[in-house]
Amino acid sequence: MEFYDVIRNRRSIRRFKPDEIPDNLIIKLLEAARWAPSWRNAQCWEFIVVKDKAIIKQLTQNGFGKIFNAPVYIIAGADPAKSGKRAGIDYYIADVANAFENLLLAATAESLGTCWIGGLFKEDHIRQILNIPSRLRIIAITPLGYPAEDWSAKVTKLASNLLVQSHSRKELPEFCHLDRFGNHFPKNL
Repeated sequence: MEFYDVIRNRRSIRRFKPDEIPDNLIIKLLEAARWAPSWRNAQCWEFIVVKDKAIIKQLTQNGFGKIFNAPVYIIAGADPAKSGKRAGIDYYIADVANAFENLLLAATAESLGTCWIGGLFKEDHIRQILNIPSRLRIIAITPLGYPAEDWSAKVTKLASNLLVQSHSRKELPEFCHLDRFGNHFPKNL
């Protein structure tokens, strides 16, 4: 899949086939995450890949499990002390977000489904089940699996109807500015 197609085809998948994910694919996704940029290249992130069905049941019974049924979950955390802070902004969140997005895009390129979960979990619950030390913050979780539905057919249909651009996405002039804030970016340069 071409790079820009991967970006356009990434979707938040909420239903998965029960098929196992080969370890070599999981490693490819983690490798993609590993190459993300971070504050001073500190790479403050930590990833936990959960494949054990009993642990998955424990993780998902308290909230987000009602939405997802994936065979694998990946938890992304960070050690804030290993990242930077400038002007009141903690960069460990951005560091993990960079790595996590690489992982999500790599999954899309491999025809796997993901969904960024950021607010449906209780950090202390996850921390306890996975024995995560208190120095780490949990930033995001994604289910990982083969989508139960074929999203590529839906994307192709949308593209043929010229709806891809407006499919829940703002137009560039709505959030991009040229030279100064308020000077909205033209649709065509």
